[in-house]
Amino acid sequence: MYASPAMTERQTVLHSTRAAVRAACLIMIAAIAVGCASTSAHRSQSGPSEVVRVDDRAAASPAPQAVAANDRGLRALESHDLERAVREFQTALDADPGYVAARNNLGRAYSEQRRWRDAAAAFDEAARRDPSSPTPRANLGWVMENAGRLDEAIRHYQTAAALAPDDAEIIANLARARRSRGDRDPSMLSLLDQVALDARPEWSEWANRERARLRSTTTTPTTGPTAREPS
Repeated sequence: MYASPAMTERQTVLHSTRAAVRAACLIMIAAIAVGCASTSAHRSQSGPSEVVRVDDRAAASPAPQAVAANDRGLRALESHDLERAVREFQTALDADPGYVAARNNLGRAYSEQRRWRDAAAAFDEAARRDPSSPTPRANLGWVMENAGRLDEAIRHYQTAAALAPDDAEIIANLARARRSRGDRDPSMLSLLDQVALDARPEWSEWANRERARLRSTTTTPTTGPTAREPS
């Protein structure tokens, strides 16, 4: 849920790419890295799922030991050593409690462990500490969607979209969540119009199907392609 390119603090997508793989819909969750990359997954109730990119703005001079611990945590995530990842991100936060990247990554590690309450708390605190970043809000939306709390998920996605109105992934995730809820109002069609212009075929095809269904008597949203599991 942010433009990527060159930066001091950069991240890789939580899903490895945008290929379809699992029939159980997955949604993505973002991880902020400092000179590193990582991947992870979300669950969708209906429609395609997609990556949420991280806000690539660097934190204000994070403590060097916090950066080092965050990097170790990301490497642990990549090797699926989740317990170690949690410890390293917590070490980073002990060294620098204001390090939003590490707090966001801690939420991602918790989500990999299915510790939803802890993940939500980490993302919520990251959003509180950096209210101008869409990433923690988008990730919090993911946790709520995964828990079946669509109204809350949609509110968080909408907040993220307001912060990053041109981000295709956020718009697409919001559209998917709203269709999962069964929304049929004109603003739903407007969202689908935006997603239909997406360069990713699985998203544009899904949006076109859903637009057609909205204009017909059908009310049940279709299940679209899913993103590849993290590698």
